Amino acid sequence: MSKHALQACELTNMCLIRDEAGRVLLQLRTKKDWPGWTLPGGHIEPGEDFREAIVREVEEETGLTILNPKLAGVMEFYRTRPDQDRYLVFIYEADRFRGSLSSESEGKVEFKRVEEIDTQDWATDMDAILEVCYYHTATGITFPRGEPEGRYTW
Repeated sequence: MSKHALQACELTNMCLIRDEAGRVLLQLRTKKDWPGWTLPGGHIEPGEDFREAIVREVEEETGLTILNPKLAGVMEFYRTRPDQDRYLVFIYEADRFRGSLSSESEGKVEFKRVEEIDTQDWATDMDAILEVCYYHTATGITFPRGEPEGRYTW
């Protein structure tokens, strides 16, 4: 029997939130590490369960409390940094929420139709994220070396 080594893994999440009109809540990130239109989300803190994390992150970034997050899929990246074996993104969907929409320091948030956004204005890999939670053509996406051209869906 082989021994399994622990891996350095960063855990994150994102959520596609739809309103009654079918629009999607998008965030125009201004941070230089990942600019462009994307979904709200962030890091899962140590000791925090996945559901708590996505509810907290969405509330921090949008002012909304999502009531029915459902896991839509996962994205995985390998060795995006020398000290990291994997980077996982748990992608959720929700269509029930309460609260008032408000932007915060990471960028402006607003409900928009996906078709309204020029693809050049998307954050990196947003096309892959939408495959999972908007178009539903995949439940998982793997970037074997962290490179978009090497990705495959499952």
